[in-house]
Amino acid sequence: MPLPKDIFSILLCVFFTYATGTNATTILGMDIDKVANDAELIFEGEVILHETRQNSNTGIIHTYVTFQYMM
Repeated sequence: MPLPKDIFSILLCVFFTYATGTNATTILGMDIDKVANDAELIFEGEVILHETRQNSNTGIIHTYVTFQYMM
């Protein structure tokens, strides 16, 4: 028995959404000693503000973080 046209259309949309429109981000494990040795600057602080902005020219999303330096 064939599927009704509406159900077929919905299933087709779901298929294409999952088949072509999904992206994933992978967070890689990092060796903290290597990161510290390669760092230009290391400080102790507290995050007081973070915001995400999209570059209107490129569409790339950047995250800006403001720290309060601890003495």
